[in-house]
Amino acid sequence: MDGCKENRMQSTSENSMISLETDDEIDYNHDIDPNIESDLLEQQIPVQNHSKYPDQDSLDDIWLLPSGNPIDEVIRRPENLHKSHPSCLGIIRIGSKIRKSEWIEQKDWNYLQTSIEYPNYKLTSNVENLVKELLETNSLMQCVCKAKFKNEIDKEMEFVTDVFLWFTKNVFNPASAFHSKNKNEALLGSLMIHPMLQYLTNTTDRVIYVPGEIYLKASANQRLLRCNLNPDDDKPLGMKVDGSFHSPDEESLEIGMVELSGGYLTSDLPRYLKDHVKGYWGCRDLLNDIVRKYNRGDYKIFRRLRSWFFHIHGLEVQIWGMDLPVSKSYRMFLIGAFRLPISWEDHHELVNALRILRNLRRGLDDTLKILEELKKSHRRNSVLHSHSSILKSHIGDAKSSPKKLAGKNSRFINPLMYHDYNDSDYDDSPSGCFH
Repeated sequence: MDGCKENRMQSTSENSMISLETDDEIDYNHDIDPNIESDLLEQQIPVQNHSKYPDQDSLDDIWLLPSGNPIDEVIRRPENLHKSHPSCLGIIRIGSKIRKSEWIEQKDWNYLQTSIEYPNYKLTSNVENLVKELLETNSLMQCVCKAKFKNEIDKEMEFVTDVFLWFTKNVFNPASAFHSKNKNEALLGSLMIHPMLQYLTNTTDRVIYVPGEIYLKASANQRLLRCNLNPDDDKPLGMKVDGSFHSPDEESLEIGMVELSGGYLTSDLPRYLKDHVKGYWGCRDLLNDIVRKYNRGDYKIFRRLRSWFFHIHGLEVQIWGMDLPVSKSYRMFLIGAFRLPISWEDHHELVNALRILRNLRRGLDDTLKILEELKKSHRRNSVLHSHSSILKSHIGDAKSSPKKLAGKNSRFINPLMYHDYNDSDYDDSPSGCFH
């Protein structure tokens, strides 16, 4: 694994257990795949008579599901799970297109699916009108330029027109490198993903986007806490990622991460799965590291805080969030997924992408606002010497990770399926607006 030495780990048995070292070995098998499938496309989640969780009266340390079982017990079953399965890190993944784990009761699963308050903001009327024109136009450049200079430019219109103009000039253009034989990750990042995410953060309340490859500071800090290092040992580097979102203050705390799993027309599925593991491990580290920084903050504020994961494999994008709604139980939720186009014939796919990216932008802004609230509560409690809020008692700890699989088994996974979509899907919850 990148970033740290493995000079203290040796094993003679392929199936032996390995203690967690500073590099947090990323392991995987087919059970880890979120299994987003086309046969779940039209699945409707039954309406529950439960409010979103948590609310003002929710307990800090226990969350009972409709079955009567606490969430921590439901997450961690059964005992024979692969050691890199999210359940072993106290994480449950939810979303309307994600397959239910077989040990979770259906009534609990339906409740969990509706327990999350998704960032769900509709596009402005000007942008909606532009979108309708784009779906019927044969001249994208003319249409976008007309919209850019005809309407009053708010943040949303600025983002939409910037992205469409960029795709017109640098992606759809027949002379673009996207239409050459080079299908590498560097091209995908430099000419599509990094500019698009930069345009996105330009319209936020000062969220900073840093393109990679870079080491995640939160990961390095958490690895240091997890390891028993001698004074002369090398300090761990963080998990290497392809980009990160930061707060704008001098602490520059990381609130999200980006992973590109290969080039834009590649299908390296084992790498996709490994990067998915990095995503939920990394999001967990982001939340835990904020606790390290503001340990005396109020938990009722912290449990509303979310970290973010932008993941692209080929041209398929998934956007995940994570929070800690109750002690030691992390909730990872898919706010949407979409396919990015590289040819003019598929330019309509950008419409679905912009709807979901809009929700990511608002989610990042919400995280900054809640982070400011957490800082204030930390300062207040520190001055008052209050011991009523010690956040580190609420987070989980990963103590070990497994040996990497070898040979045929290391590549045995289930692929992420591609879905067609139609406009009626936009009325679903954000986790269902992906195709």
